[in-house]
Amino acid sequence: KAQLMDISILKRKVDVEKEVMIVKDGQVEGKVTPKVGTAGSAATKTSGGIDFQMGIPISSSNPEDLTAFLTQQPHDKTMCKNLRGRVGRWVHDLEYAAKAQYNNPLQVYAGKAERLFEPSVLNPYRKPTTYRYEDTLYPSCTPELFNVEGFCEVMGEMEMPRMMFVGDSLTFQFSQSVWKLLGNDSDPGRDDLGTWTKQIACPVGSVYDEITFTFVRNDQLNDVSEGTSFGTPNCFDYCYPWVTEYQSNPARTLLVFNTGAHRYKHPLMQNDIKQFLELLDSIDRPATNDESVKKDVFLFRSTVPGHKECEKMNIEPYGSYDEYIRFWTDKYSWNNFAGYNDFVDRKIEDRKSILRANPNSGFKDIEILDVFPMTVLRPDGHASSMDCGGDGCGRKDCLHYSLPGPPDWWTHLMYSQLKDMAELEKREKKEDADTKAR
Repeated sequence: KAQLMDISILKRKVDVEKEVMIVKDGQVEGKVTPKVGTAGSAATKTSGGIDFQMGIPISSSNPEDLTAFLTQQPHDKTMCKNLRGRVGRWVHDLEYAAKAQYNNPLQVYAGKAERLFEPSVLNPYRKPTTYRYEDTLYPSCTPELFNVEGFCEVMGEMEMPRMMFVGDSLTFQFSQSVWKLLGNDSDPGRDDLGTWTKQIACPVGSVYDEITFTFVRNDQLNDVSEGTSFGTPNCFDYCYPWVTEYQSNPARTLLVFNTGAHRYKHPLMQNDIKQFLELLDSIDRPATNDESVKKDVFLFRSTVPGHKECEKMNIEPYGSYDEYIRFWTDKYSWNNFAGYNDFVDRKIEDRKSILRANPNSGFKDIEILDVFPMTVLRPDGHASSMDCGGDGCGRKDCLHYSLPGPPDWWTHLMYSQLKDMAELEKREKKEDADTKAR
């Protein structure tokens, strides 16, 4: 899978209707010709789902000419949406660490390591919070740090006063990260609550005074009429109603969702995704049917595995995907997760191809929030890592993370992707206005 390979063997795709070179270890292996849809974007897929959208073709077959091409920076920042977070490294940075701390530790499961941590002159911050992610192949695409001012601004630009997270316990951790990075002292909700709604207070002068933020626990992304109580699973884990909540507010909504981490076989996970996509397409909302109202934004967060060696002393981020693969494990079917993500990526790309050919197909347009490549490099900072009280807090949990920690970069990645999407919407609006003025 390309997502698990070092950059020297990643396959790259050019967004033009010309031959695309397949490069391995600096040598040209072969060529493919992408199919180009009506919107002009290539429809063929690279193995592993990494979709490099470049703006210019390769004009030479001489391998010596490829280095500059493969390492050139995107001439348009919005191209980063398809590149960001795919190939990079984690860098120890105390200056970043000072910005990464929450105002107050979470008072629930994910905050225990932080609550037990005792800072010192030599170690002012819990070590897993001291690593900054940076894109190495495309440095200009490195995620921007999430903050309440920037978030409220981009949500205002997109005319989107509502955000909703639906998914499993890792999605809950994602929502906790968002809430705390907004500067809130309180927790957004307890571990045993299946759903909650909060209001994000925006700075004075923002388009919106508040943005509604909702989380719903639903591991299967299915439609249920009632929830359950903690300790009493009602699906393969916990499934609370989310469809009626989603439909209850006609405002344009950012819907972030995920499933897969608690599914241990490909057919089960694939069936969940197929059923979810059918359900999502069937949901009737003004924001999806009224052409005068902007359509909702849908982000599928890729599924991340745990790390079997998370309990080792003095563990640090991996330096490459090759290093991660050396510790590849079938524990809890974590070795299946790259395949899970590849399946989702292909399903979504197939839908996009149909949408390009027929915008009235009825499919919702979904984007991938690909946190997998950056997160698999982080075996440290898990809930049972040694930074939690020096003994892993007595836990056995190498899937979830302590917070603050690596999931905060999911939040930074989401924010950066939203900024790109807002810029693209702005351009489309201007192009439409220019067309009508002619």
